Amino acid sequence: MKKVLIILGMAALAVAGCATTQVSSVAPVGPGPGSVAPATGNGQLEVYSALSARLEGTNPTWRQHSDYFVFSMDGGG
Repeated sequence: MKKVLIILGMAALAVAGCATTQVSSVAPVGPGPGSVAPATGNGQLEVYSALSARLEGTNPTWRQHSDYFVFSMDGGG
């Protein structure tokens, strides 16, 4: 009977140890929406896109950047 209680106690501790919740957040990058300067000519854009593995036939796997879209300030394409 004592062994059963010890096993149940250890199982309860193991389950309780796995019941934690981890919360993480990532801060936004770039200027806030109210701080965009008016356009004054040519500028530049730096895009960071994800890499994904690509396969084609028997060729070796290569990495290719994911697609992205550029919109104007009013959301037009």
